[in-house]
Amino acid sequence: AYSDAIYRDQPFRIIVNRAKRAVLPERPTIRQVLESGLRLGLSEGYVYGTWLDSRLAEYPPPSVYRINVGSNAERMHQMLVGDRFDYMFSVAEEAQEIVSRTAENREHLTTVEIADAPPGNRRYLLCSKDIDDALMRRIDAAIAKVKASSGQPHVSEMP
Repeated sequence: AYSDAIYRDQPFRIIVNRAKRAVLPERPTIRQVLESGLRLGLSEGYVYGTWLDSRLAEYPPPSVYRINVGSNAERMHQMLVGDRFDYMFSVAEEAQEIVSRTAENREHLTTVEIADAPPGNRRYLLCSKDIDDALMRRIDAAIAKVKASSGQPHVSEMP
């Protein structure tokens, strides 16, 4: 059983190698990104969500490198720094952390907003399917209370 939504991700961003940043407009659309000629790095077997997966099908980029990172996502960031591909997709919350994680990342990587990216995925608490209805109502009531008192608009604006 899923709780009421507790969070909504910010829109997707790209993390791009600084040496290739000038190829893109200041705030490119997803189509401009995918048709830019830059080499895209994708995590093998990862589902990016309905919006991005459908755009990848609609505007297939000319060069896509599918990388099997297993449990080591850092490997993908190192490959981006090492010029194995030019950009990758990331939720905004993770993108800035990735760029600032190491001196090498700060030197070689930057983030770019995608002008037409919609708000990100909603996040939920996942409970046992056998959870008591009364307990689930209490959890959802607590979530509503936190949302009402939160100063974070991306949380409190959620339906």
